[in-house]
Amino acid sequence: MSRNPNDLQQQIPEERMIGDALVEVESLGAHPLLTDTVTLLSDAQRKLAEWHDAGRPGAAE
Repeated sequence: MSRNPNDLQQQIPEERMIGDALVEVESLGAHPLLTDTVTLLSDAQRKLAEWHDAGRPGAAE
């Protein structure tokens, strides 16, 4: 069974950290640069989840 990356209990700590950063950036207001930042953080969170789900290839020991 695959995990749900939107379920906070299934997220790894680093995913939650990015999620916290997303909340902070979204609280700053509305501006195209903030929207870009949210998009980049969301992409990073998704990529981190993909990496984790792929077995953490290349992870530091």
